[in-house]
Amino acid sequence: MSGNPSNDKLMAMSENGQAAMLSKATGYTCVGEKPYYMGTEKRPPNTNVSLWSITCSNNGKKFMIAIAPDPTGKTMVLQCNLLHGHPWECYQKIKQR
Repeated sequence: MSGNPSNDKLMAMSENGQAAMLSKATGYTCVGEKPYYMGTEKRPPNTNVSLWSITCSNNGKKFMIAIAPDPTGKTMVLQCNLLHGHPWECYQKIKQR
């Protein structure tokens, strides 16, 4: 258990199920592939926020999706090419500080 109920549900899905759910979260017409669980933050201010990467096979875009540990699993989505200089990198395990 990650401390994030929405992430735990996603982890229990098949790879195809994960790709479908993460594709919807992007807000784009995305045919998702290569879902990648980057990890769950353990320290404030992002405690229990889970991070995933997904690639859209139809347009080549790659996204990082942050899933909040709240009851609705609110998400924040960033295109991977916009992450330069941030503490995370798509398709990389997060480093616990």
